[in-house]
Amino acid sequence: MKTGFLSGGGAAGALMRSHPWQQSRLGAVETWPDALRTVVTLMLNSQFPMFLLWGKQRVCLYNDGYIPILGRRHPAALAQPMHEVWPEIWNEISPLIDRAYAGLPTFFENLPLQIERNGFQEQACFTFSYSPLRGPRGDIEGMFCTCMETTVQLRAESALRRSEAQFRGLAQAMPNQAWTARPDGSLDWFNDRVYDYAGVAAGDPDGIRRARIVHPEDIAAAAAAWACSVATGCPFQTEFRLRRLDGVHRWHIARAVPILAEDGSVERWIGTNTDIEERKRAADLLEIAMAERSGELEKAHEALRQAQKMEAVGQLTGGIAHDFNNLLTGVIGGIEMMQARLAQGRSVEAERCAGLAMHSAQRAAALTHRLLAFSRRQPLEPRAVSIHAQIDSMAEMLRRTLGPAIRLEVHASADLWATRCDPNQLENALLNLVINARDAMADSGLLTISTANCPLDAGAPVQAQAGVGDYVRLTVSDTGVGMTPETISRVFEPFFTTKPIGHGTGLGLSMVYGFARQSGGMVQIDSRLGAGTDVHLYLPRLHGERATELSPASRPARSAATVPKTILVVDDEPPVRELIMALLQDLGHHCIEAHDGPGGLQLVSSLALVIDLLITDVGLPGLGGRQLAAQARALRPQLKVLFITGYATEAIFDVDAMPGTELLNKPFSMAELAARVAHLTHDD
Repeated sequence: MKTGFLSGGGAAGALMRSHPWQQSRLGAVETWPDALRTVVTLMLNSQFPMFLLWGKQRVCLYNDGYIPILGRRHPAALAQPMHEVWPEIWNEISPLIDRAYAGLPTFFENLPLQIERNGFQEQACFTFSYSPLRGPRGDIEGMFCTCMETTVQLRAESALRRSEAQFRGLAQAMPNQAWTARPDGSLDWFNDRVYDYAGVAAGDPDGIRRARIVHPEDIAAAAAAWACSVATGCPFQTEFRLRRLDGVHRWHIARAVPILAEDGSVERWIGTNTDIEERKRAADLLEIAMAERSGELEKAHEALRQAQKMEAVGQLTGGIAHDFNNLLTGVIGGIEMMQARLAQGRSVEAERCAGLAMHSAQRAAALTHRLLAFSRRQPLEPRAVSIHAQIDSMAEMLRRTLGPAIRLEVHASADLWATRCDPNQLENALLNLVINARDAMADSGLLTISTANCPLDAGAPVQAQAGVGDYVRLTVSDTGVGMTPETISRVFEPFFTTKPIGHGTGLGLSMVYGFARQSGGMVQIDSRLGAGTDVHLYLPRLHGERATELSPASRPARSAATVPKTILVVDDEPPVRELIMALLQDLGHHCIEAHDGPGGLQLVSSLALVIDLLITDVGLPGLGGRQLAAQARALRPQLKVLFITGYATEAIFDVDAMPGTELLNKPFSMAELAARVAHLTHDD
């Protein structure tokens, strides 16, 4: 008799094919009855967790889906009696197994069991069914189990209830009015601040609608702002007067952020109303005082200083409200995703969404990128770049950034050399320089962007920063206020800024400096008070190509792979690894994983595995991601590689020198990851 019924089945199938069955309680596989062979084939070719027991000794066989439930008991559990596999719960499950062997099917839902599977005791819950299996003569010789662990689902449901209660508690504790709304404008929840202000019974949204608290003169502008935000998905902001319970109208600023569904549509909005009556009144009083007391300069200056203090307080309050709205967005967004996953029955992913809701850190991520740029540890993906093409692709955005009062001129040098750098970081650097120039010119002025080829010899004043050689120079010039020598000496220091509080982080120029030095170039500033500023960014020349021959650097757009691929994911952070695998599985790919470099290399070395793509973190313990990729491609020269990293000691990734590789910086969105995977796994 043939043994082809053991084919497939992943790790469990491979283990069963290599097992010495002649020495086991079941005997050689060629002697197994057809009933047992049929159930084994069914089990191995299913991803649903399954196991079966056979014979009077109740020998256990299982599939890949059951391995996570076994934990460290795998692979020793194969072909062992069930009472040896699960001794700590045998007293609880043996009566149920006896029922199956007696011909009585059994079904249990969310049965709690105290188990030890990974070196510690834990309570786990399972939904399962036991079905009797009959041998060739019709006698019951075994039982078959399909099971699903529901521990995560039950925990996620509990976490969802706690998160909802936490959101309500946080919103109720806010000093500002808080509310939620649907895209059609219907309001469906308020905190007590709104009810207290309007004099309406708490918990009565219809009472707020009937009260019509928005001033009639402000309704049209507020409705227009709301319609614009609903149409574009941008955050909502407007100012209007709200009638207090005593009939007095006070100015408020309303801000709201959208909560998106999985398909990208807006499901609801989370908003706050902040009282700005005092700030409005102070601004009005300031205008009157300046008009009526122009001769009392000192008094006017004092009034202005007071108004600026109040404005700073207003900005601080607005910033806190903005940050809190960001927090609510992370919490509510996580809850929404948890609800969606639970509704779809994807309970494992619901717990991951709960973790994501607790680790929302987009602002911190942006700060980290800028600090990494200054420290020259930001991972870069250099490519051949045409600075002219880069400027052309940004022209419209730069004009919008400058506004109508500032004129933009571009002086492009003929026959400009190509350069080699990270195009995304070049775009960020140019945008930072333009924003600084705009702020230095205040109301109006001229901003000039120019380029030039610059061979630097040993006598050049700036060559000491980077060295002798050929460079492409990008210059941003403004007609603004200029800088003192003391300011110039400090502008590249992180967190140093001459802008008012709330108008800059002090990291823009430090990021430009770090990017230039990390790319092998330099930055030079020429400025005088009242005479404007020239900022020169020098980047090394790329020999053998002309800038006019290059299109704007971009990654080719490709559709998602039409054929499922086998992808190896190596990352020492379990949440990151699980998120990546969840996305890839959603896209239809088959995933295998490793938590470190040696584990990944062991999988790559297995001739039984087909691997189409390696996704690896760069900073792995033991064997780094680059070393893993190099050794993997020595074994599999055609293997595609996607590096992911948030920090790298050797931060330059020369993708042109490594065909079939790409770099994705952390933190990244799932959409970005899906696009990179689609690009690398596209069948040419």
